[in-house]
Amino acid sequence: VKNVGCHKDELIQPRFNMMLDIKDKTADELMTSFHEKTRYNIRYAKRKGIVVRHSRSDEDIATFYELSKLTAVRDGILSRSEKYFSTMRDNFGEDNLRIYIGEHEGEALSGAVAICYGKKMWYIYGASSNTKRNLMPNYLMQWEMIQWGLERGCEVYDFGGVFELNIENGLYKFKEGFCRAHGVIELIGEFRYIYNKPMYWLYDKGVPAVRKLKKRLRRK
Repeated sequence: VKNVGCHKDELIQPRFNMMLDIKDKTADELMTSFHEKTRYNIRYAKRKGIVVRHSRSDEDIATFYELSKLTAVRDGILSRSEKYFSTMRDNFGEDNLRIYIGEHEGEALSGAVAICYGKKMWYIYGASSNTKRNLMPNYLMQWEMIQWGLERGCEVYDFGGVFELNIENGLYKFKEGFCRAHGVIELIGEFRYIYNKPMYWLYDKGVPAVRKLKKRLRRK
């Protein structure tokens, strides 16, 4: 059995999830609950001319896909295919999935896939460009998606997981700025029952080695 103490590369999904309680909240109440730097970055992006829009078009799926490839290389993670995102769009109705794009002077700087289902909204995938990151497009994009959750009467906005609770980690710092009032939810994690120890040993040692090799190759 493996769970606590695992390296993040050994886990399929992170054990720590960032949630924002939006039940019966107003936009002003939520904005007040954010970290002061997060509030500043949202307003800063607006002042600098960031425009956030949403659609379900093939063109915006292609735009998001290109941004996701940049993000994968920059962060050393795996990326999904363009077909994966279009299939996701096709399987969720118009009221349940949106592709969000954050732009500056017509240039796409950030993108996200948001899913609304029942009383919950998920920030399911995110991506960003390598340019004009100082304009903080991701902050304004998140704020627009949160407001969609409010419009739909959702109770929870799910920012997704983080692998470490360290303010020096960029992903955690970004999400924590929105979720400070609600905090972190620690999930039970993953448990494995091993039937074949030799085969499991190959899997346990081989998969992390292959992932590390792929990361090194992508960075070259």
